[in-house]
Parts: sequence; structure tokens; C-alpha cells
Amino acid sequence: MMKIIRLSIIFICVCFILLFVGGIIAFLIAFLENRMELKGVLFFIAFCLAIIGLSLWGLIHQIKMMKQKKIVQPIEYTDKLNISFKSQILYKEYRDLMLELSFKRPVYIILAAFIVFCGLSFFLNDHVTLNGVIKNPTGVIIFVIILLIIPLLTLRQVKNVYQTNKIFHEQLNYTLDNDAVHLKSETIDSTILWTRFHKIKETKNFFLLYSDKIVANLLPKKEFEDKEIESFRKLAKSLTLITEGF
Repeated sequence: MMKIIRLSIIFICVCFILLFVGGIIAFLIAFLENRMELKGVLFFIAFCLAIIGLSLWGLIHQIKMMKQKKIVQPIEYTDKLNISFKSQILYKEYRDLMLELSFKRPVYIILAAFIVFCGLSFFLNDHVTLNGVIKNPTGVIIFVIILLIIPLLTLRQVKNVYQTNKIFHEQLNYTLDNDAVHLKSETIDSTILWTRFHKIKETKNFFLLYSDKIVANLLPKKEFEDKEIESFRKLAKSLTLITEGF
């Protein structure tokens, strides 16, 4: 059932792309034949590009999701893994990670496209004179507030999570072997088998070990040596779980 839904979304995205590309071509032809004003053509093209961008993102996202769902034969890992280090995740590192993950979510991409479209439509609809004078400063203020409020609210939420989670304020001892990851600090002493995770995702600075779709343990890559990173990647690919970013 999920495969049918994804294929349907892919089909709809392709149709939207073709439809709005055709619309752009038609409006450009109308402009060249002097049947439309430049302002109207630019406004329509801005709208079409926003829809095409969202459709392209949806198309790529659904194709990636379908590839992830395919059963991949695990690669055998015969080496002995033994990685140990101490680390504490700093606020800047956590903030950058959360922003990286957050702004890739569909809701943020859609909102970003909507804000860009609103901005283009504002400047293409006689709100700004030729000499740069803004006729409606209230509209500009509202637009700027909308543009800033989303990242500011996200940053506030990230900071609250970091400040209230005690684990971020402790130095953790990490031990990774072939069977599990061991975490130890002043307040926790935990051993989690690799089989308890359903996905391992690699970002620029972290390995994320997901126990469900939201909650993840963070492994800072800055503490790994280059050979250890490669070894851990091989181990992850040998497990029967989803790997992303490898």
C-alpha cells in the first residue's frame, strides 16, 4: 500500500513539473508576441518556479524513500571493532545538527518556498517604486517578521532541549564493539545492542543511532580517527537496519 502511495506522489510531482514548465513556456511566448506585460509574466514565472521546486524536492524525496525500503543484503564484517573515547556535546554542535536536520523537513521547505514566493510577489506588484521607495512599509515589516520567526523559534526550542537534558552537560564515555554501544557517565550506565536500533544516519559531524523515528543517540565524529570512521561504516552496513548518508 505504501509503495502505491509513493508511486502516486511521484506521478503527481512529474505531472506538476511538466505542467508548470509548459506554463512558463506558454507565458514567455505570449510575452514575446506582446500579448502580456512583463510584470504579469515575471509574477507567473516566480509562482511556477516555486511549484516546480517543491515538486522536484517531493520527487527526489520519494525516490530516496523507496530506495531505503528495499531489502539490502548486509555486507559481512569480520574485523573486531573496538572504539573508545570520551566526549561532551557542546551547544554549538547540537544546535548546528538540529538546524541541519530541521530545515530539511518538508514543512520548512514548503514554508521557505511560500516566503520566497510572497517576497517576489510583493516586489512585482507595485509595492516598490522605480527609485526604491517602499509604498507599503507595513507589508515589508510583516514579511521580515515571517522570514525571521521560524528560525528564531527553532533556535529557542533547540536551546531549551539542550539546557534541560542533563546528558549534554556530562562527559560521556563511549565504547563501541561488534555487538553494542556502551555509554557511561555520572548519571547513566547503558549498553544498547545494535539490533535495538532501526537506523544509523551519518551527517557532517555525527553518527545518529535511531531507536525510533525521532529519538537518536549521538556519536560525535570528531572523536573518531579516520580508520575508526571507516570501520564503523563497514559495521553499520553489516547490520540489518537502514543506513543513511553513508
